[in-house]
Amino acid sequence: DVKDLSRTSKSVREACLPCLFHSVEILFSTDGFNGLKSLIESDARYHIVSFTYVVPELLKPEILDFSCFQSQLLTPDNYVEITKEMCDASGKADEYPSYIIIYKALHDICKEQRSIIDKGVDLSVLCSTFGALPRLTEVGMSFCEAIEDDLSPSPFTAGMTTAEDSYEYHLRVVSDAIQSSKNKSAAINTISLSGFDLPYYHVWEVLDLSTLSESLRKLLQSVRVLRLSYSSSPLELLSR
Repeated sequence: DVKDLSRTSKSVREACLPCLFHSVEILFSTDGFNGLKSLIESDARYHIVSFTYVVPELLKPEILDFSCFQSQLLTPDNYVEITKEMCDASGKADEYPSYIIIYKALHDICKEQRSIIDKGVDLSVLCSTFGALPRLTEVGMSFCEAIEDDLSPSPFTAGMTTAEDSYEYHLRVVSDAIQSSKNKSAAINTISLSGFDLPYYHVWEVLDLSTLSESLRKLLQSVRVLRLSYSSSPLELLSR
């Protein structure tokens, strides 16, 4: 393992740096951006070739208002109904989080997301990052759910995010950051998208995806190569 090998001595670590920092992954979060700011101030930045940005769905800001949450997003009656259905299916009644635990988890995540967006932290840090990595050629975006862990209350969060709006926002921010770095002679030529899948909708439903399609096209104008994994929607959007 290269990481273990790099701990043997200072000279060995220096030799391992190009391999250790060839690819980095950062999560859209306060901790992620703080770590990224520290990274680009270190010598490791000279070795980064591939950068992956893990972006979650954005929670609706109405979650921050508890009265709105319990009356419109997840009523106590809906919570009881969902829990009962899952208990009947699994036979386990004690493995699901309480209503208040779900709300606190969603509230904390939503509060952090809104703080990042309202202060423009993501755009500011990404602009600085892409312009500070002289060897960077590939930027990846890995789309994920707002909450992904063993205690995820995701079965209870239907309707609390909008995938189209989340995709459009993150695409626009990354596109603007890449364009800003191009003005500083950055050499980013590849975009990779993972997990970019719009929710299923019936053929008779008419969705206005023009803004999302425009954001995707704008992002791709800055690069020559598009790589897709676990993503079917980008090609559908580009064919519109």
